[in-house]
Amino acid sequence: MPHDRKHLVVLGLGGLSLNLATALAATGRLPNLARLLTVNATAIDAELPAVAPVNRASLLTAASPGRHGIFGFTVMEPALYVPVPLGPKAIRVPTLPDRLAEAGLTAICIDPPAPSGAQAPDQPPAIDALARELGASLAARRHVLAGEAGGDAWDMLFLALPETGAIFRWFHDAVTVPEHSAHASVINILTDWDRTLGAALDRYDALPGPKRLLAVADHGVAELLTEVDCNAWLAAKGLLGTALREDGSVRILPHQTAAFALDSGRICINAKERFARGVFHEHVASNLAGELREALLALSFEGRPVMETVLAADDFADGPLPAGAPDLVCVGAAGMALTARYDRKEVFGRFGATGCASPHGALFCDTEAARPARMREVGAAIARFFQLPDMEERA
Repeated sequence: MPHDRKHLVVLGLGGLSLNLATALAATGRLPNLARLLTVNATAIDAELPAVAPVNRASLLTAASPGRHGIFGFTVMEPALYVPVPLGPKAIRVPTLPDRLAEAGLTAICIDPPAPSGAQAPDQPPAIDALARELGASLAARRHVLAGEAGGDAWDMLFLALPETGAIFRWFHDAVTVPEHSAHASVINILTDWDRTLGAALDRYDALPGPKRLLAVADHGVAELLTEVDCNAWLAAKGLLGTALREDGSVRILPHQTAAFALDSGRICINAKERFARGVFHEHVASNLAGELREALLALSFEGRPVMETVLAADDFADGPLPAGAPDLVCVGAAGMALTARYDRKEVFGRFGATGCASPHGALFCDTEAARPARMREVGAAIARFFQLPDMEERA
């Protein structure tokens, strides 16, 4: 058949900064990463909160978090006060693959970037076990690249390569310090990741034109200074009440709770209009959110500000917010990883991780050398490539 269709290959990378990618490529151990960096590499800011499900949703909808409704890995169940994982149906707007299908075009997604509640473990994984797990997953994706995606009877190919997020969270020091005892083992895992990246680049090179390649990381990464537990901070202020269950887990005591935190620096006020056992009406909740914002902006660790910024709902709203939207989104300063445990008393501490997400400096590459400022604009570039109408036009 004549090659009258154009192709777009999108590589969705896990957390990876341009500066770290450049340093790794310079070692010569990751030749395909070096190859990718020749594709007009630049840095991009992540959507906030700067975590994978938020940014994957923005990439694959061309929408802001305030519009697609994903603000983290979980949402608080309003009657039971239990964090529950978000699934694909939580996205409030059509995804680009769905819109392509409506237009009669074909999208292949290898590891579809739907939001997931499968958060990273709370302790560093064993390197040997991690290598086996990631190796099997990477091999499976290479198999699909050679099989289902091996021809050119499709319009968009999305390949998720999220492994760098976990690697740099737990083993940032092992990656960046050659003398580290785990350095060789972690680089071997990255070498397998690089092999899969190379298979995707080979697949792109073999495509007939017209074509375009985009690669973007979920967020940047930074060396961890400390974890900052927002729930421990709220509890210390008397704003969060908890109790132990018989099985040793911790539950929220709603009537003793004015506010609680969820992963990724989100803080919710326990308002009567949103939660079954809320303690405030919305107008009081709004005032409390303002007071918490000022207190969080003043928080410090070893003389350094903990927060880069704290966003209020008006700062990230893009139309009516979903019921599970936070009242505040905290953005940690460089090296500050914001957590939301219910069983931790310490506000500050290190618990195994050596790296953390950063909203700045994420790797972005584009054969057409576009310069988007943030993830939703990468999604918009995908929509324009296929001449899909803007969301407003579509509505």
